[in-house]
Amino acid sequence: MFAYVKYEDKYKVILLISLVKTFSPKSEDDFDKTKKVQAFWRSEDGKIQGYYPAFVYALAGDLNTMRLKIKTMREPFPRLIDADELEEVPLRRREIKIGQNSYMPLEKWQHIMKNTTDGRFCLELARHFWPTAEAAKRCLTGQACRSYSTGQVKLQATPEKVDMMRA
Repeated sequence: MFAYVKYEDKYKVILLISLVKTFSPKSEDDFDKTKKVQAFWRSEDGKIQGYYPAFVYALAGDLNTMRLKIKTMREPFPRLIDADELEEVPLRRREIKIGQNSYMPLEKWQHIMKNTTDGRFCLELARHFWPTAEAAKRCLTGQACRSYSTGQVKLQATPEKVDMMRA
């Protein structure tokens, strides 16, 4: 099912209803135009994305029906967030996309984001990727520790995991 959504900044878009948080209508008439929802938005260049306050103005089972409804409202046909962009949606099944093909449970991500220092944040994030015993044997750069004079060089993390930690 598709939703015709207007954001607070008057931008309009058509989305799948799965991209609207806590919104599960039973039929095409099961919505309130005055109720504010959190709807997914992504800029055309893909650099800015996230959930923003919006209002649902129409629902339809398929795209053709949605086109007819928008035409009767005498509004131009807005941009459609299609299946290509759905792969880039950061939130799916209560998981956050944190890398190329890596997802993390939303609750765990929120816990990690509460850390006040960058070092603590990286430590918690590394604990997600590796078990404690494995993390103790690795480092991001592959260099020997400067704080302790063990002189032992640790294995470098895989490039994918280094990119995720740096991002």
